[in-house]
This record gives sequence, structure tokens and C-alpha cells, in this order.
Amino acid sequence: MSAAGLAVAAILGAAVLMDQVSFGLVDRYLFAALIAFGVAGFQASRMAVRIRRQGPDAAGPDPPPPGEAAARDPALDGVDRFLVAERFRLIGDRYELSTVAADGRTAAEPVGRVDRAAFQARERLEAFAPDARLVFALKAERILDVGGKYQVTDYRAERIGELRKLFAESLVRSKWEVWDGTGALVATAQERSLRLALARRLIDILPVPIPYHFDLHAPDGEPIGSVLRLRTFRDRYVLDLSPDSGRTIDRRLGLALAVALDGLQDR
Repeated sequence: MSAAGLAVAAILGAAVLMDQVSFGLVDRYLFAALIAFGVAGFQASRMAVRIRRQGPDAAGPDPPPPGEAAARDPALDGVDRFLVAERFRLIGDRYELSTVAADGRTAAEPVGRVDRAAFQARERLEAFAPDARLVFALKAERILDVGGKYQVTDYRAERIGELRKLFAESLVRSKWEVWDGTGALVATAQERSLRLALARRLIDILPVPIPYHFDLHAPDGEPIGSVLRLRTFRDRYVLDLSPDSGRTIDRRLGLALAVALDGLQDR
């Protein structure tokens, strides 16, 4: 379960307890806040133990510096629209990646599956195809990186690109940068609606589905794609790169971004 999931569970448990005890309105909020901070402290302590046991390089060696980009995956490079669907797990997250059916909402052909472990000292995600081939790996540059730089590599550990979360700008409206394997900026991804971005931050602790859309733009400002959240209880997103007719974005890099926009937003 993610940090947000644990916090929600703790607050719901506190609400049940408060139904049995007489609290004032202010006391209820303070009690719920204490529970949430307690859960966050517990997670931090577990992560610190993991760091001490495994060391800062537990997630494996760093990819090579920017230079020659990894070869494209021909099976994916001709596809423009993908579905990223989160599946329920007691601990950690799972995402199923597929192409999109004609209705624009359901899965067609499976592309891969991503399992994200909980309590990682250094964030790492791996996407495996149905034939167990590694589609891409995403790895944080640093331990507990607030801003967030993530290297995306292929099965040969060659660089596909890099994702960077812009911390200061994301305080109000989340924004990411997408860099290719040669070290060139190819796109920015930002929440579409400032109003919904503010609303999501106010009630993000509650399991309320809010439209969560990102628009991708090339460095010259031209639209190059989007990540749209479908109106379902579980998190499901459609990655649409059809405006990117020149194939500027490696489709594996786009899939890594779509997963990051859900799983790594609270890092």
C-alpha cells in the first residue's frame, strides 16, 4: 500500500474510533492529523532501516551518461495510444500496460506489467512484457529525491531517456520534463486544469476520483500528447501520443511517464 493509502486507512480508523468517543470538531481534526503523521514517521523509519541494510546503491548501477540513445522498440514505436491500469495489491502497486481498444477506454493487446514495491529506499520500477522481456526500467537518481529525477533504460541498460519532476512548479500544478537518451528536452507534461489541481491538493487524502489530466507539449509549445484519467474508481489512464507524428518521444519513455504520473507523484 502506498503512503497515501496508509494515511487514508489510518484516518478512517481514527474516524471509527472517534465515533465511539466524544470529540469536538477541532479535536477530531487534530487527532486525525496525529495519526497521519504517525504513519508517515513509521514509513520513514522503515525506509531508513532499508537504506542502512542495503546501502545507497541497492537499486543497482547507474545507467551511462547521456550520449547515444537506446534503439527504439519496433513493436511499440508504431503505437500511439496506450492504457495504463492500476490493479489492487495489498502492498505496493501494480500497473498493467496495453494498447487501447476501439472504444478508447478498454485494453486491447497487453504490452507489459509494472510491479512497484513498497518502502523503497531508491525508487525503481520495471516493466515486463508478457514474454518476460524487460520493456523498460525506471530508477531514481537519488535516495528520497524531493524534486525527482528518474532514468529510463532498456533491457541492455542503455538510456531511453530521463523524467524530471519540477518540484517548485509542482507545488501548485504538477509539471514534469521529458528528456530523450541523447540528453535533449523533448516535452513537458503539466496538469491541464489549475482549478482541478488545487482541488486535488485539498482533498488528495481522501479516495475521491478527480479528473487528473496532463498535457504534453514540445519545447516550441506545440501539443505532442496527453495523459487522461478515465472516470473509474481505480486509477486508469489513456496515454495518447498521436499528435507526435514525428515519433519524438520513445513510446517506452511515454509509458514510463504515465506510470510515474500516478505512482511517483507523492514522492
